[in-house]
Amino acid sequence: AILALIAIGFARILVTFVFQTLFRKSNIPRILSDVLFVIVLIAYAIYRLHEGGVSPTSLGISAGAIGAGVALSLKDALANLWGGIAVQLDNTARVGDWVRIDNVTGQIVDIRLRYLAVATNSGETVIIPNGHVVQNRLTVLARRGDQRIPWRREIDFHVSYSVAPSRVI
Repeated sequence: AILALIAIGFARILVTFVFQTLFRKSNIPRILSDVLFVIVLIAYAIYRLHEGGVSPTSLGISAGAIGAGVALSLKDALANLWGGIAVQLDNTARVGDWVRIDNVTGQIVDIRLRYLAVATNSGETVIIPNGHVVQNRLTVLARRGDQRIPWRREIDFHVSYSVAPSRVI
């Protein structure tokens, strides 16, 4: 158990170091560090099991069968999870963007793995599952941080008056 805790701590420090020092200037989504952390832990667990005498092949077959059963029972939850990963990886929407999803229009205040939180003008915060966001139309009305193009144009008000001579009849 202590060896597992040390491995988890070491993996977290390694992944944090890589993403906060080497990739700091890159615009890499935060979800990638979490995915890399899980991959490192799975690789370490497989290594430790192999060292303990467990065959990786039999482990893979058993894990596949269990994984298929879990995937069928958690279909909607996994759709939300994969939708959250897709939304964060491809920058479909960011916190601060104004969006319209079906009949909900508002500003994104939070993006999680399971849902997208949208604050409407009426003061409500609507939680939209990421599976719904991925499967339906998402309209980005305005992006936070994009350069705005002004709609107002300068008008030159040079007015010249010409006075016509008045004719008295």
